[in-house]
Amino acid sequence: MSLALHGAYIYTVSGTKCLSFGKGVGDVSSTSPLTSPISYLSLNFASGSRQDAKLYVSQDGQNFITLASADLPNGNYRYFKVAFETDSSSYSNISSISVKTRGQETLANVANYIMFTDTENQCLTKLEPAITMLNALSSADPVSFFDSEDYVIVSARTRLLAWARSQGQEVRLVDDRVDVSSLSYLSSVSSLNEPSSDTPWFILLSLLGVTTLSAAYFYLRRRFEN
Repeated sequence: MSLALHGAYIYTVSGTKCLSFGKGVGDVSSTSPLTSPISYLSLNFASGSRQDAKLYVSQDGQNFITLASADLPNGNYRYFKVAFETDSSSYSNISSISVKTRGQETLANVANYIMFTDTENQCLTKLEPAITMLNALSSADPVSFFDSEDYVIVSARTRLLAWARSQGQEVRLVDDRVDVSSLSYLSSVSSLNEPSSDTPWFILLSLLGVTTLSAAYFYLRRRFEN
C-alpha cells in the first residue's frame, strides 16, 4: 500500500515513535486500493494527544466521504484518509491505524467495482486499481474474467478493455495474470481475449508496511525510522 502525507513528522512519546501533525492541519491517505472493501477503520493515539482527527473512506481514491456516513457493510470503499482540519491547543500523536477489510476478494466483487457507477475520468482512476484487484485473485479467476460468459463479467471485461484502449493500452492474459501493454507494442499481435462487437455491456513506524493477519483482516501499523 502506498500513502500520501501532508504536514506530518515523527515524534517519540514515551519511547514510541508516532506520526504527528503537531497542533496544525494535515492528513495521511492511501493512494492505492486495498484488495477488499474496508469494513472497519480506527486510530490509536499516544497518551495525552489530540484526538480530533476525521476519518474518511473512498471508493475511487478521489471522492472521500466521512466514515460516519459510509455504508461499510455494503459499500466498496478501498481507500481511507485521516485528516486534522483545524488547529488545536494539543499535539496529534498517532501510534497506529487499524483497518479491517471484508475478506478475500472475489471475481464478482472486482466486476462490480468496474461496473459500479460512472465517474468522471474513471478510465484514469479505476483502470490500475482494477488490474491490481484482478491479479490479487487466485490464478484461475483472471482466466475466468477473460473467458466467462456471465453478463456482469462480460460487461466488466468490455469496460476494462475500453478504458485501456482510451489510454493507448491493451489488456490481455499472460501466464494467468492480467497484463497491460501499449497498443503500439502489440499492434502485430491479435488479441485472443477481445469480446465481440455486440457484447453488452497504511507513515507509521518503518515506512508503509502492511501486515496481513488473515484474509479477512488487515492491520496497518507503521513504525517510522529516522
